[in-house]
Order: sequence, then C-alpha cells, then structure tokens
Amino acid sequence: MTHEELYTTFMDFVEKNDEIGARQFLIDHLNDFPEEIRKQIAFEFFVDAVKKDEAIESIQKRALEIITQE
Repeated sequence: MTHEELYTTFMDFVEKNDEIGARQFLIDHLNDFPEEIRKQIAFEFFVDAVKKDEAIESIQKRALEIITQE
C-alpha cells in the first residue's frame, strides 16, 4: 500500500468511529508505515495498555474495599 492508501483507509475507520477496525488495521499494516510513524503507533499502543491496566487496577481496589467493608 502507498502512504496515501494507508492514510485514506485508516481515515475511513476513524470517520466511521470504528476503533476496533482502526486498531486492527494499524496492527495488520504496521510494517507498511515509515519508521517514525511505526514508533508513534507503538508508543500509543503502549500508553493505551498502561491506561487500561491502571483502570483495571483501580476497579479491583475499589471492589476489594467494598467487599472488605461487608
């Protein structure tokens, strides 16, 4: 795929609010992007994973607090 095709296809997912499709597209075509963009994509996936882990940890702590109060 050309860089223009990558961008256009990715933007189609974005315009449809298809986060799952956009994520999968980036994963499937990661090596098609220039190196600098690959680094940015990897960094964003890392940040997203950390945020999800923090949210899960927060929910688990709150659930434990509720359980131990009973």
